[in-house]
Amino acid sequence: MSDSNNRAHVARRRYTSGTHPHRRLLSVFFAIYWAASIGLASPNADEARTATIKAACVYHLTHMLTWPEGQPSKEASPLRIAFVGADPHGLIDSLRELLNKQIERSKSIELFAFEQGTAAVPATAKTLNRFHLVFFLGDSAVERHVLLETLAAEGVVTVGENNLFLDTEGAIAFVVKRKRLRIYVDRHRLESTGVTASAEFLQHVVFVKGRERS
Repeated sequence: MSDSNNRAHVARRRYTSGTHPHRRLLSVFFAIYWAASIGLASPNADEARTATIKAACVYHLTHMLTWPEGQPSKEASPLRIAFVGADPHGLIDSLRELLNKQIERSKSIELFAFEQGTAAVPATAKTLNRFHLVFFLGDSAVERHVLLETLAAEGVVTVGENNLFLDTEGAIAFVVKRKRLRIYVDRHRLESTGVTASAEFLQHVVFVKGRERS
């Protein structure tokens, strides 16, 4: 990624790595996930709290996915996460705050934001293909089938916030349904990235395809 592109990003920050035990990360993630599953308000009632929980899920997801070797754009540290679309409920700020609190962690992480503010950088395959994970906020992935399919072919894991996201070739969706946060995964799409997920993570997701996404 060129220096000019780096300067154009709306948000960018590096969070250095540490030695946080992987097992502890998993236990913390599932504690947050199950608390969310039984304690969320409806999406319209407490969007800020929902965004905070999703931010925690994004953070711990980075420790449960392993990117394949042989991808030059993804081999170098840090792990890069991009966000696309408007963020009215502060998901990015919640994740940034969480990272600042995690003094010891097993991975160095950088955050970027696209399509936000007056100096917005367009989200294209060229600007996103060097990221490990791209989170499409709200409905920002609608009608982007080709983009998401291209990113998957280049080893980028895509995450969204509704079931329709999976219909646009997305891999993972965080969905609040009946006051519960559920993690839906299109296993075929995730596997097409070459990324592998831990068994612990796969035990707590809902696999969907075709009409099961509705």
